[in-house]
Amino acid sequence: MARISLQSTVPLCGLAGLVTAFVACGSSTGTTPIDAGLDGAADSGLPADSSSDQTPEDANQPADAGDSGQPADSSSAQDGGDAGSFCTGPVTEALIDDMTGSSISFTPPPCATPGAWTVGSGAPGFLTTPAGDAAVLENCGSLCGSLYSPLPSGFPGTVSAGDAGPAVYDAATYDAASDSAEGGDGAPLGPQALCIAGQTSPEQFYAAGMSLEFAFSGSVPDGGPSSPTEVSGFTTVPPPALIDASQYSGIQFWLWVSPDTATAVASSFEVQLFDENELPGGGKCDSSSTTAAACGAASADLSGSVASLSQGAGPLFDADGGVLTSLAGGWQLIQAPWSSFTPNTYYGGANENVVDPSTLAFLQFLVQQDSSSGPAISFDFCVYQVAFYP
Repeated sequence: MARISLQSTVPLCGLAGLVTAFVACGSSTGTTPIDAGLDGAADSGLPADSSSDQTPEDANQPADAGDSGQPADSSSAQDGGDAGSFCTGPVTEALIDDMTGSSISFTPPPCATPGAWTVGSGAPGFLTTPAGDAAVLENCGSLCGSLYSPLPSGFPGTVSAGDAGPAVYDAATYDAASDSAEGGDGAPLGPQALCIAGQTSPEQFYAAGMSLEFAFSGSVPDGGPSSPTEVSGFTTVPPPALIDASQYSGIQFWLWVSPDTATAVASSFEVQLFDENELPGGGKCDSSSTTAAACGAASADLSGSVASLSQGAGPLFDADGGVLTSLAGGWQLIQAPWSSFTPNTYYGGANENVVDPSTLAFLQFLVQQDSSSGPAISFDFCVYQVAFYP
């Protein structure tokens, strides 16, 4: 995500990873989206690690350029640098994040440093989970401390084994909401997910959510990367690395949503990818534009949802390959093929017809308030075992 300082009258695509305003894309039709009519609901009360006042470890330094042939560059221009300043490299495994450590599982290219999660909700929206200073959560995120919460109960799959908890774990009897996030020795008690709960702003096109920068093209200073102010799009300094995942078919993840916010989340939920064509400094989009040439995002949503109709996004699919049209409270496995990630026709659509999986920079899970008359959207959801799928 990238810090965005912009008036709410100018719609942006996505949450920028390090944000001062979480603003997403305008309508794909240029007309006012229908009112979502979503009621508020309480959050899950999932505890989160409150250690977000720490600084990144000194070990977060770039390795040698290796086979990529592109050195890491931490002195990129404030517009994100020339296209050649991006570190590039192929995906070496399907896993993106199984939440078994304090930060992401994804292995960056040799020329890059590990990426990070950031979370936020554009003011006056707010987060109740994870806990912590909003500026730190939005700007430094998992570089400054774990953002994960205990895994919600009832997970139907195989829980990841790792340093976040025991290899043998009974998801049916574990109640994350009533447990503590850490054991007596400070170690996590059990498996973790990335969870956010709170409320969006009632203003149209404002969003809340979580954003993953796969990797950085350079070493990151204490306190997290800095971000230029753009009219459209977002990036970071150092800029993101560009990840080639074209050998896979798309993104797969487990989604948990609370029963009392399932309808609201279903209407507003988006999965977004940013590639080189939609990055300031990538040589394709125009960060000074607010039209089809703007630096936008490619989105996949629930078919027929308010968000999908507003953004012109492609569909998400369930585990059986069916088009997803609703969300039930609890867990569901979701897949998003590359062909589903389409840009908003009126905001970034001139740059590409579909996402380029060979130059991925950011992955986002968000809820967006697309109605011209509000209300704010209450949300409570988690993602787990995020991966590329064959």
